[in-house]
Amino acid sequence: MVAAELAEELEDDPLLQNDKELRMFCLIVKGDIDGEINTGSMKQDWTQVQTLAQDLDNTRWPHRALAQLGIAAFYDGDLQTARKDVGAALAAATKAGDVGGQMRILMIAATGLNESKMYEQALAFVDNSIKLASATPDTGYQFPAQELRINVLIALKQLDTAQRLDQEALTRAREAHKPIHEAALYGLAATIAEARNDREAALAALHQAMRLGESVGLTRLLDGIYARAADVYKANGDFDNAEHFAELSAASAQASGDLWAVPRHLQIVAELQIARGRYEEANRTYDRAEAFLDSMIGSGATLLDQTSVITASSQIYSQHFALIATHFNDPRKGYDIIEQVRGRAAAQLLVSGLATPSRANTAERAISRLRLKLTAARSTADVLSLRDQIFLKEQERWITPGATVLKTKPRETVTVEQIRQALPPSAVLLEYVMASPNSYCLTISRSESRIVSLGSREQIEKEIAR
Repeated sequence: MVAAELAEELEDDPLLQNDKELRMFCLIVKGDIDGEINTGSMKQDWTQVQTLAQDLDNTRWPHRALAQLGIAAFYDGDLQTARKDVGAALAAATKAGDVGGQMRILMIAATGLNESKMYEQALAFVDNSIKLASATPDTGYQFPAQELRINVLIALKQLDTAQRLDQEALTRAREAHKPIHEAALYGLAATIAEARNDREAALAALHQAMRLGESVGLTRLLDGIYARAADVYKANGDFDNAEHFAELSAASAQASGDLWAVPRHLQIVAELQIARGRYEEANRTYDRAEAFLDSMIGSGATLLDQTSVITASSQIYSQHFALIATHFNDPRKGYDIIEQVRGRAAAQLLVSGLATPSRANTAERAISRLRLKLTAARSTADVLSLRDQIFLKEQERWITPGATVLKTKPRETVTVEQIRQALPPSAVLLEYVMASPNSYCLTISRSESRIVSLGSREQIEKEIAR
């Protein structure tokens, strides 16, 4: 939400357009936020920060921005550029005597190495950052560095050391009245307990983190804490609490603006509902998850980006189709699910073209406002309505206002009945859904439509290879 508001101000406010120092500050804030939710925007933010810093002869932010661009490259899978940019930024920060920059860049490198499971190297970088902070008293106690260090130690199976450091950091957080870090450290205590297969201690730590997070409104942190509690309760066979906390995690992700995470959490809710035989509820939950996904697909700049989102989320659609095939045997609903996921990117491509910057910018801002409303949507009907509004606004980026295509009902699809009438008597349309434990084939002919259950994806791929 803050990133969207900053984007509007940066676009419209004359002060932010003319005051380079203030504009750079706003872009730094936006870059940090976009680093959590949108790597494409993050790259644009930090490129602008780097340019403005050079124009202003700023001695710190050119290399700090370069380090952030290294993170963007890492997220994009370009490890060579990531290593080069972060290494060059660290050298520049050291040469400039920018201790804060060195600490920040060492932490960036340590985080990247930790994500890459290069734990020994990550530990060396985070220790160097802590050592620099110790030599600079004004920096204070480094909670983020200590939290990352504990994370790395857990990954290295050094649980006793990790637990001792976690307890020390918790004491510091309480004394300094830092509920955010206290909650994060309780989350790490839960991770240590889980590594020791002590679910009771893990749940106790997670509930402490929830108490702190709820008391100060840490919706982003609570998203992860609730999801972990759901996993532990599920492992314990307590599906009531597992579903409750999975729903809370979805609501927290939505409230925090992390709309990409909402479908994944709703998928877990649906799986738990299926496990308890509540198939109608699971069907509605999948519908809600897919509505969120569909509202986000159009944010991809290219067809490849949009298809990547669909591919990453394909399990939601295949599980939904399996539910419909197994418990409802409803070819029409099955067709709707397939058409939703496979037709979306194709429809986007058919109406796309070259947009004028003014039309694209106006549409993007309208889409951002609609996505802000999506974070507060409480009912599935509201989510579906906003999804359709977003779909139409996406098309306005490319289509001349008043074009006929915009006058049709949003997302109106060809029905199974229309397909059957159009097919020649000797033709059959086959649509495959590849999944595990079962794959399916939706068959549509002039006389009927039905779902055929096949073997697992792995089994079918072996047959194909043979």
